[in-house]
Amino acid sequence: MKVLKIIGIVLASLILLFVIIGFALPKDYGMERSIEIDAPVAQVYAQVNDFKNWESWSPFYLADPTMKLSYGSITAGTGATYSWESENSGEGAQSITATETNKSIDTYLDFKEQGVAYGHWEFEDKGGSTYVTWSFRGEAEGIMDKWMGVLIDPFLGPIFEDGLNRLKSTVEKS
Repeated sequence: MKVLKIIGIVLASLILLFVIIGFALPKDYGMERSIEIDAPVAQVYAQVNDFKNWESWSPFYLADPTMKLSYGSITAGTGATYSWESENSGEGAQSITATETNKSIDTYLDFKEQGVAYGHWEFEDKGGSTYVTWSFRGEAEGIMDKWMGVLIDPFLGPIFEDGLNRLKSTVEKS
């Protein structure tokens, strides 16, 4: 009986510690990855600025054969939209909310019940090559979301790296 009491106290203490730390974690989360692509900035920007191009390099689409995409009436530039449904990845939508030609692209992601997030792309001309940064940020709704925010970088970072490497390969081949 004494062992059960000790286990109960330890378990309750761990749960309490989890909750207390959860309250202290930052509400904002995010991560970013970058790569240099051996192609002019206009070519790289054009590849990212049109959602239909993402099918050839997006790590999310390529990793999920059950994903079904639906495009809006605009697929490139500000106002472009697409949505997805998937057995593995759930459903959601993404839109391009702002662009600055050959400089940046801002996106809004709606993950339905899982919340919303924001994507950002920056393109820097390096004299024939392009330095690209892809970032992701959001705001945690509760304690569990804050804990997930802590794991965003180690979870999404390698996926973004894969996507940037695929983007690099796609652009450099064309």
